[in-house]
Amino acid sequence: MNPSTAPPAAADDWSSWEPLLSQFSQATHCTTTLYAVDGQPAIGPICSSDIGVVLGHSSFFGVDGEGRRFEQALAAQAALQLEVIQSMYLDQLAVVGVPLVMFGKCHGAIVFGWLPVTFSSSLGAERIAAAARTDPRRLWTVMRLQSPLGPARVELYARFLSSLVAAHTRLRETLSEIGTVTRLREESLARVAHELRTPLSSVMLRLSALLSTQLDKPAEIRAALEAVIRNVREESRLIDDIVDSARSQTGQLSISPMRCNIVEVVSAAVDTVLPQARAKDVDIVARWSGGDEELVEGDRGRLQQVFWNLLANAVKFTPPGGKVTLDHRRRESMHEIAIRDTGAGIPRQMLGQIFDPFVRERSNNDSGLGLGLSIARHIVELHGGRILVESDGRGKGSTFAVVLPAFPAARPGTD
Repeated sequence: MNPSTAPPAAADDWSSWEPLLSQFSQATHCTTTLYAVDGQPAIGPICSSDIGVVLGHSSFFGVDGEGRRFEQALAAQAALQLEVIQSMYLDQLAVVGVPLVMFGKCHGAIVFGWLPVTFSSSLGAERIAAAARTDPRRLWTVMRLQSPLGPARVELYARFLSSLVAAHTRLRETLSEIGTVTRLREESLARVAHELRTPLSSVMLRLSALLSTQLDKPAEIRAALEAVIRNVREESRLIDDIVDSARSQTGQLSISPMRCNIVEVVSAAVDTVLPQARAKDVDIVARWSGGDEELVEGDRGRLQQVFWNLLANAVKFTPPGGKVTLDHRRRESMHEIAIRDTGAGIPRQMLGQIFDPFVRERSNNDSGLGLGLSIARHIVELHGGRILVESDGRGKGSTFAVVLPAFPAARPGTD
């Protein structure tokens, strides 16, 4: 990525480094601290050795502590020179600074160590204890039991941490690039959808104007205009499906949940498909197990989109004189709304893939792109629910059941 266009590393970005540094500290027993470019500690100190614990319980790593000042100077030197810097504290404890380079720019340094390179002496422990203002006997007890780090291990740990930093930085850069690509994709999709909708809106306005004027042979012309309007609306719906499908596959499809009455939501969807059902002489019957108010926490518009899609499919695939039944049941903390039709049915071998994008569920002559059920499932899952399908095969009808949490039950992943 071009460093000039890369996003800066903000303070709230450091959280992803904490597990990595904790694992490094535990594996090496090195006290580890990440310093931001301003010289302030962003993570740590993480103390995994007995020496680190003793020093950490004192003021050594505090704001004005001797250890903090020593680490800050080492971190500044590593960040300035962009190389690993090794140092010794009072000729006793090894401390190493590793520059932290992200998006082509240094954002600070990681300091680790505070372990003896050779066998410690009581005099050395007393000098460190005096600087840390801690009990020299306690510090000497843990220092003499600590195995010497040795120059070779210091070098190994420095290379190990540098490799971890490089790998994690590359992961961050890759995620940033993916985010940029996703954003550009979303912007392009919105632009294309706008360009497609604009002429359709113009056509709809002109058709509506024609319908309101006096015409010769009004019945024939009105029927033709209404057919054109239906086709234009279908094209507009296909555009919406393409946009929603793309967003669902990239995790961009979202909902705005609030308390709503599922009876009103489903009834509105029924009202929308009633003209289509009456034109085919298909009867729609809705049966509710409770009263006129059954509450859920959901996005009213998106839920209406789900039920409109299921009802429109049921009517479309039901022959004239058939029936579509909507049954509601309350099961403890869940609502189940089942939509049954007496239509074409679904081959059993297709039931497992019926919710996949671009699958034509019931007929090769089916209009549409095969995106509606995929979008419906994603919307229902965003509400913490699920959508199920049953069919005994071709010509035996089908049942789609939507299961949603009842209000005020919390959706998964929410507090």
